[in-house]
Amino acid sequence: MNRLLVVVVGMVTAVPFSLSAAVNLAGAASYTNNMDSGLGDFEAGYTFWQNQAVFGSGVGTITGQGAGNGLVNVTNPGSLDPSTSATPFTPSYPLASIVAPTTFNAQDSRFDGNWLITNGVGNNTSAGVPSGTGSIVLVLSNLAPHTSLNLAMVWGIGDSIDASLSSTSYDGPLQILIDGVVVYQQAFAGGGGSTGAGGFQNGASGTMTRTVSGLNTTAMYRERWQYNSGAGPTNENNRYAESWTLESIWDMAFEIAHTNSDVTIEFRHQISSGITDEFIAMDSFSVTAVPEPSRLLLSGLSLMALVGRRRR
Repeated sequence: MNRLLVVVVGMVTAVPFSLSAAVNLAGAASYTNNMDSGLGDFEAGYTFWQNQAVFGSGVGTITGQGAGNGLVNVTNPGSLDPSTSATPFTPSYPLASIVAPTTFNAQDSRFDGNWLITNGVGNNTSAGVPSGTGSIVLVLSNLAPHTSLNLAMVWGIGDSIDASLSSTSYDGPLQILIDGVVVYQQAFAGGGGSTGAGGFQNGASGTMTRTVSGLNTTAMYRERWQYNSGAGPTNENNRYAESWTLESIWDMAFEIAHTNSDVTIEFRHQISSGITDEFIAMDSFSVTAVPEPSRLLLSGLSLMALVGRRRR
């Protein structure tokens, strides 16, 4: 049994893992996983992550007033009941959603089939004390010789997340660890926006870019009547989507120096609630070993020699 030293903010702990469960690349330079074949490549004993179908479409119609899913809220001061507005009217339900429903796949084809998605760890009665940490580990062995690794993936993030990088929220950050060291850490807010000065660290460099926001892709979609400075809504279409019930897509790509033939990649989260309330999900994951410069040169010379022989 090997032991991996994991460094987390404020603590160091030894986490056991078994290289016997590693994915043997047999000298290959790349690995891809679209999450459609379950979690067989990941270490047994993962916690608070799950594999399931990518979400379907969101809510297409508002069926009435209220504070629940698929409803339009009348709670002050964010809205007023149409019957008490300056220009009273009676809505005729159902109403078409202000934000049209869509799917993650329609927005980005890399979301297809299944994805890896958080499963709520639960929280205590006060902020900053999640009752657990979600962790899932992928071990790749016998990588081709390399000087660095390129990692890429796409994330779907949304709904009522209220995380921070400190201990002031119910939810904690998303973390990625390479060989036990945190190389990326970021907290997310309602609707899938980022919050706090997180990002890449400990030698990792790359991009995490929100490509799409404000999506209506789940059954959690809700709306409010416009407040209009106290006058209330003026007609049936004078509504807006609750931002914390929407979703975003993030594209991630980064590089980190690495030379070992084996690599351990861990994904962590402290999302307190289940996927019907908030979630972080990942799809189309890849790792590519960047060859040593000398090997690139040899490959280039071999190709030139081959072309030369064919010309003769």
